[in-house]
Amino acid sequence: MSLLGHRLVCPHTGQSLAPLSDDTLATSDGLRKYPVRLGVPIVRKGNTHDDGLPFNDLETLVARMQDPDWSIAIIDQMGTHIKRLPLRSILASDTMATWQVLLPRSARGRVLYISALLGSEAVALGHWCREVVACDANLTHAALLAARVRQKHLDNVHVVCAGDTDTLPFPDGEFDSVILNGLDWFRDEPDLAAQTAFLCEARRVLKPGGHVWLGVENRWGLSSWIGKPDHYAAMAFFSFLPRSLGDWLAERCRGRRPRAHARGAAGYRRMLGDAGFTTARFHALLPHFRSISELVPLDRLMLPARAASHRSPGLRAKASRGRARLKRTRCLAPTFGIAAHTERSEESWIEALTCSLHQEFEIDGPVRFPQLTLSGAASAGLILFLGDAFVLRLPFDLDNADGVQRNYLGLEMARDRLRSALQINTPEPLMNTEFDGVPFTVEERIPGVLLSRLDPSRRPTEADRAFELLLAMQALSVERPPDQTALWRDTVATFERATVWAIDAEERKLAADFVAMAADLDASSIPLCLSHGDFHWRNMLVNDTDCGIGLFDWDRWSLAAPATHDFLHFVMIHRKLCGQLSWATAFSDWIAGAGANEQELRWTERFTERAGLVPGWRTPAATHYWSRNITEKAGTDYDLNRSWIRENFLDLLPRMHDLVRAALNATG
Repeated sequence: MSLLGHRLVCPHTGQSLAPLSDDTLATSDGLRKYPVRLGVPIVRKGNTHDDGLPFNDLETLVARMQDPDWSIAIIDQMGTHIKRLPLRSILASDTMATWQVLLPRSARGRVLYISALLGSEAVALGHWCREVVACDANLTHAALLAARVRQKHLDNVHVVCAGDTDTLPFPDGEFDSVILNGLDWFRDEPDLAAQTAFLCEARRVLKPGGHVWLGVENRWGLSSWIGKPDHYAAMAFFSFLPRSLGDWLAERCRGRRPRAHARGAAGYRRMLGDAGFTTARFHALLPHFRSISELVPLDRLMLPARAASHRSPGLRAKASRGRARLKRTRCLAPTFGIAAHTERSEESWIEALTCSLHQEFEIDGPVRFPQLTLSGAASAGLILFLGDAFVLRLPFDLDNADGVQRNYLGLEMARDRLRSALQINTPEPLMNTEFDGVPFTVEERIPGVLLSRLDPSRRPTEADRAFELLLAMQALSVERPPDQTALWRDTVATFERATVWAIDAEERKLAADFVAMAADLDASSIPLCLSHGDFHWRNMLVNDTDCGIGLFDWDRWSLAAPATHDFLHFVMIHRKLCGQLSWATAFSDWIAGAGANEQELRWTERFTERAGLVPGWRTPAATHYWSRNITEKAGTDYDLNRSWIRENFLDLLPRMHDLVRAALNATG
């Protein structure tokens, strides 16, 4: 075994590598030596792929990553984007690897991830697989990934700086699966022969019956037909040119040949066949394999999920639905996820789970591939819809797992406390268990149309119904109310954590002053009540029956929260939909007392009266709401999203500072 717990071999001689010293690996005869830097073995041709940081700066940055504000250090050194992708999505978003459910169950053993970049997907695989070896030929990427792995205490993830040699530095038959996302996994030559040769090398390190996963662009995807520049050539309509002509034009116009050539479905299938893979199953990854919101099967080995129908009038809506259908076809899908096998084809992990649930719930009819969508919030990493009856929530990291469990507990609470007292329709919690060691929950799928997607002519009436539900929930008594002083201390603590978001000295001083003033605010006049926590219009379903408003996504519920939280969230979404505003703009206008329409003014008057709010309630209410929606995210992967921080915290900080100062001055 080598220095980091997995076997490495010399890519030139095939001899095993062993530690010669703390910073060197060598073959048994001592003729070939490879350095170890920052805990990462470097087994590659040279440093031609190091377009990152000088080593001294990299060493300092890796040391800084052990600090609580490591994300600020990353941004200072590397900016907010790498290769045109937001740093947060590359480094911190575990949901990038949602495609892992499309691999067979046997692929969850030892996994090799080639060209891992900064490793968000490799980190996610560490929660999913028995062992992961992540390699990247760029030392900056490898060193930062190794530091991230140490932060998360993932002892089963090992990092190697490798991947640019003709032979990978691993023995034959070492891995159950190999992951190749993007077309950067081969080096120097973008032609078909180089890609096929690299796939042959990937097949060599696979065990008999192993699997390879490709996340790749589709040469003939819909984006190519509408003139979107090719990802690798940076030229519009590049896909339609003969390869030689396209390369010549790219070199003349852009100064370089494209790094890689995308292919169509037939081209990838032929290339995999030439490399010795017997079967391949294709999936559309939407909108892109680096930022997935939906996974759609393109092979008919299992029937696809029935598409949800939304009655949206107008030519624009019809055109949008038409584009969505085209992107879900083999010919025009923007990117492919391809699961290829060295021997027979196996059903994916998600198909095995679907079959198990069909038996458990005795679902009639053929087994269909579930509709898979990625949750935009923390309630679940992946949401599966099994027909019209069931919703499954599958977490991918610890934060997701906590949200999924809280949602299930919230559904149980709603069933026990709300259904008998209110006209409300909440999903029935059905199952909270595991499959292959992966926790998941199942709940009833309630019928209806999202309030946010209703025809604008119906929306005001249904919004009034939702507001009546909010008032009814607010009227429920609170059992054993908590200490409001302690609750407010927790609110102020989120602002203290968020002060690391301030960039310059002026912003840091303003943030510190705001924290000090917020601690002196009196929020005791705001009553506590049962709270949904995310009273968003996209979490409400309306239908033509008398069963009441459907309310789901209970992962942020509380038995005792300020009554103003759900009300303000409801109002902010109302402003967003009516005025096509961002959340930050809607909230800023509300702070200034501007932008309210007649319906909102009526809601505010009734809510203030029913809740018994005293004059001046808007300041502590806004402060708490800002905490729950924004500053509570400090210390999470939102730290890496500087544009989000600028819009929702730094730009609002002066307004909130003035609002709180005016309230304190008014009370003497």
